[in-house]
Amino acid sequence: MKTYRRAPSAHREPWSQKAFALFLLLFLCLAACMKVSDTPPGPEQTDMPPVSGEDPVLPVNSDPSEPSGPLETDPPSPPPAYPSVELAAEWADNGLSVGRTSYQNTFKQGGAETLTADGSFPQTGAAVIDAYYAGCRDDFERLCEARAEDAARDTTPYRIDADFTVECSAGGILSVSRHISQFSGGAHGSTAVYCETFSVGTGRLLTLDDFFAAGREEYTARLLESVLAVIDARPGEFWPDAKQLAEDLFPYDTFCITKDGVSLFFPEYNIAPFAAGTVRVDVPWGAVADIFTLPG
Repeated sequence: MKTYRRAPSAHREPWSQKAFALFLLLFLCLAACMKVSDTPPGPEQTDMPPVSGEDPVLPVNSDPSEPSGPLETDPPSPPPAYPSVELAAEWADNGLSVGRTSYQNTFKQGGAETLTADGSFPQTGAAVIDAYYAGCRDDFERLCEARAEDAARDTTPYRIDADFTVECSAGGILSVSRHISQFSGGAHGSTAVYCETFSVGTGRLLTLDDFFAAGREEYTARLLESVLAVIDARPGEFWPDAKQLAEDLFPYDTFCITKDGVSLFFPEYNIAPFAAGTVRVDVPWGAVADIFTLPG
C-alpha cells in the first residue's frame, strides 16, 4: 500500500514569517504611541488684543522712582530791605565840563546809501581821559568802514549809532556808560554796552575791586542780592536759569558809579532774551555803604 505526502501549498506562509510580521506590526504601533506621548504640549492659545494703531496707554506712576507732583524750585528771594543811605551827598563836583566829539558819515555804493554812521564820545578837558575816548572814536570809525564793506554787498542799508551818558562826575571820579547799536537787516539789530570809571586826578581807569574794602567774593554777594531781587520781581522777563547766569556772568567790566549807588549792566542775552535789551540793575548805597570806599 502506497503512502502519499501532501505537498505544501505554494501560498501558505510558514509560521516564522507570520511571527515576524506580527512582531513588526507591534513595534510600529509602540513607536507611534511613544512619538505622540513624547511631544511636549504647546502653549495655550489666548485671544490677542486687537491692533488699533495707537500707542498703549501706560498706567499713571508706572515708575515709582519718578515723583508724581511738580518739581521743586528755589523759592523767590525776598526783596532786600536796605537802610536809606546818601553816601554821595557830600561828594564835591569834579568841575569838568563834559562835551562831545563826534563821528558822522554816510557810505554810498553806486549812488545808493549803504551805511549811515553817527557816533558821540565824551570830551572832558582831562588829557588822559580825552586820549582814551579819542581812541574809542577811532575804533568806531574803523568799525563803520568795515561794516560799510559788508553793507555794499547787501540790499539793506545798515546803520550804526554810538552815544554815552555821564553817570557821575563827582568825588574825584568820572563814570560813563556807552552803547553802540548796529542794524544790518534782519528782524532786529544789536546793542553793545561799555562802561568806564576814571580817577579824574590821575586818569587811571578804575575797576570794581578799587571801590570796595572787602574782597571780591563778599562785595559780589552783596551786589547780587539786588540782581536776584530784580529777577524774582519779573521772572517772566528772564531766562529760567537767570540767577545762575547772573553769578557766572557777573558784569565786573560793565559797571558805573552813580550818586545813588552802583549800577550793573548785563549785556543783551546774558540773563534775558533780546526783548529785555541791556539789563541794568541799580544797587542802592544802603546795600554796600559799609564796605564801599572811594579810591584815593
